[in-house]
Amino acid sequence: MEVILPQKYLMTISGKSTYEQISVQSKPGKDTYVYNRINKILENKPFAEMESKLSYIETYKNFGTRKLKSDFLIVSLILLIAGMNVYNTLKTNLLIRTNEFSTLRAIGMTVKQLKSMIIKESIIYGLLSSIIAALIGGYRVYRFYKMLNEDYSHGFGATHLPQFKFPVIPILLYSAIVIVICILSSYVSAKKVEKLNIVEGLNITE
Repeated sequence: MEVILPQKYLMTISGKSTYEQISVQSKPGKDTYVYNRINKILENKPFAEMESKLSYIETYKNFGTRKLKSDFLIVSLILLIAGMNVYNTLKTNLLIRTNEFSTLRAIGMTVKQLKSMIIKESIIYGLLSSIIAALIGGYRVYRFYKMLNEDYSHGFGATHLPQFKFPVIPILLYSAIVIVICILSSYVSAKKVEKLNIVEGLNITE
């Protein structure tokens, strides 16, 4: 929201009978120096304001930095939650399959082979979940670009529209992180297989 104050009210509030607007054009390479000097002159002076392309650039940079920090925090929380979900899923899967693991141990499978099987299964789980997430995420990004282009072209008559690009790098990074989380989670969970009692495991029916 922007409040536009009539000139007579501005003069009454400021106690001045006139107000002035001055435009300053600096030489190439002196923009920052002139901007800082004028800012220093106008410092702590009421009803004095300066607009400059440098201020907009600075504001944009600050906004970009804040947004980057915010996005990083959100992504970190999502990865933390995803990691906990993966760990709990794999751990629950191992508990449910105790009877199966005991049977495999009873017919001659070694602990090393059993742990290797669990880790391979977790890698497959990570790959499948990454593929599904990539397809769903890519489609949603495509829908967003499509909606954005329709709004720009129909509402504003824009011709230079942003083009959709499949987010390959983010997907690869996400997939790598998910697979690493799956491997670590399965490795921690598979350590319990070493303490598995075959007789007790075979007696478990559920």
